[in-house]
Amino acid sequence: MKKTFLFTCLFLMFALFVGSVSAQETYTHPSEAFSFTEFGTLVDETDNGALFVDDDAQVMVLFGETDVEVSEETLPNIVAPVLEGINDFESYELLIDDAEAADANSIFLPFTYTPEGDYGIGEIYVTQADGVLYMLILLTADYDATSDAWFETVSSFTPGLPVEIDDEEEGEDLPIDEEEEDEDLPIDEEEEEDVEQEEDKETTPVEIGDSVSSGFEPTEDGFSFYNYGDDIAATDLTSVELQRMFGDGVCASLANDECILTPPAQQWMEQINSYMSGGHCEGMAVLSSLMYYDQIEPDDFGGSQVNDLELEGNEPLQREIAYWWTTQSTYPGATLRVSESPTAVVNALMENFAQGKNADEWWAMGFYKADGSDGHAVTPIGVEDQGDGIVNILVYDNNYPNESRPLIVDT
Repeated sequence: MKKTFLFTCLFLMFALFVGSVSAQETYTHPSEAFSFTEFGTLVDETDNGALFVDDDAQVMVLFGETDVEVSEETLPNIVAPVLEGINDFESYELLIDDAEAADANSIFLPFTYTPEGDYGIGEIYVTQADGVLYMLILLTADYDATSDAWFETVSSFTPGLPVEIDDEEEGEDLPIDEEEEDEDLPIDEEEEEDVEQEEDKETTPVEIGDSVSSGFEPTEDGFSFYNYGDDIAATDLTSVELQRMFGDGVCASLANDECILTPPAQQWMEQINSYMSGGHCEGMAVLSSLMYYDQIEPDDFGGSQVNDLELEGNEPLQREIAYWWTTQSTYPGATLRVSESPTAVVNALMENFAQGKNADEWWAMGFYKADGSDGHAVTPIGVEDQGDGIVNILVYDNNYPNESRPLIVDT
């Protein structure tokens, strides 16, 4: 089973939603994996979770299969990746000494957190049933005002049917405390979600000793312009992209079919746009891959192939690049990651590339300094065995248009 150190997080956008208290009703997840008394208003729902908000707080529910037994010892390793996935947090602190067992299989764990310019108190309720781990997460600035509704929700929580999750799919396993096999090469790969992916598709592992290409040609399938930041005048996210990404919940008004963002949504958009001043590498890496695999048409942006597209004066393309840049910070792109040994990464890429344009998974690759700083995203396009355990991962690097560049891996 592949290791994963990030958890599916719907609440990367916590600040976006301004809900209202509604009459409490029983909510049952579409999978029938759980039911409970609704906390406020349902604003998002996925295969393994749901997000509820009211005026004072937000509650997130996550669930998935795991072999980890819940205890006070394992709890920090289970919940830390979840809290680390909340981009609005500047910091958080688990109050381990205040953890309290609700029963033999359930624990309450309070924590404090500091979003930008604010302070909050949160609590995580973790319970386990039939091999499935459930996590309910409360975020609030006023715990006392929320506690009654929170405990009513937790008390009503009822696990349902066993969860069937394909072990082959990235990002679906709950975080397990495992050490990375090799930290010589900090590689972090993000898988683009294929909404029509075949389930249970079997692939034969490819051994090192071969060379394979996806068929991606930087002179045709890569952008002809360089990665850019605030050095050129470009449009990034607008209300159109936020509505496309998160739905009408980010709109304070839809008069005349125009989304006027809520103040929190507007603030979040401006914050994300400010991050792009340092570069758009993620958006360029992801979008070029999606265009290569015929998920998005270059014709929609003014060219018959990616390399023909011009950035200057092409606002639709600028906004599309910004949209896909943002997916690294939102569900599911922020969660579908592989963090393994270099050999495992190479083998995963070779399996994928061997399928050519029929591949049902598409990848962007991020690499960083050992301390996690100065990240950059590229598009992996091939693997070449150099012998003696040395393998080149060939990439389209948007800092170097029209070139195929090697990332050298010592397996």
